Amino acid sequence: MLLLLAAALAAEPAVPNSLLDRVVARAGDPYREPGLAFTFVAGDTSRAHRWDIPGQKAEVRWTDKEGRACVAVVPVPYAGDDPVLKQAWALFTNDQYWLLAPSKWKDPGTRVETRDNALVVSFEGVGLTPKDRYVATIDPVTADVTGWEYTLESGRTGAWAWAPPTAVGGLHLSLERTSPERTIRFTGVISAPVALGAPGGTCG
Repeated sequence: MLLLLAAALAAEPAVPNSLLDRVVARAGDPYREPGLAFTFVAGDTSRAHRWDIPGQKAEVRWTDKEGRACVAVVPVPYAGDDPVLKQAWALFTNDQYWLLAPSKWKDPGTRVETRDNALVVSFEGVGLTPKDRYVATIDPVTADVTGWEYTLESGRTGAWAWAPPTAVGGLHLSLERTSPERTIRFTGVISAPVALGAPGGTCG
């Protein structure tokens, strides 16, 4: 009987104990999704993304500073020198972090400190802006992020309230973030397979 009980307990999934574990479990694992499509909208800025997660490629569509329509398929991650692909990678990195941040707080190079009902997130040599620092407020009952404050590597600061999450595939995603100055929204968010061509990009 004791052996059967021990085997049954071992077969049950581990229950997240720490606040960080609960937040990450609640957000879900994007790498288990077949693919993601979403559009990042902030004021007049709109950038459309399609992410082939198993194939490690992303398509990004945006308008550059000269008003040109740009489209690129970029490897994920990208470390090359092509200027259009570098810009696509930077935009994808920024926008998918805004969408998926809580699910990425156990990634290598991410440091998280628990402070009451908040998580203080910093980085060790990873990402495009490794000196960014975030303080996320957590609902202690649901383990959802309700808002965050940040100090970016550039010195810019901000504070945003997060809308309650929406289920998308196996993820729970806040699709609207509001600050005193503006609102960031995510539209057309879909979990589904994404088929992309060979890497390359153009603006024109």
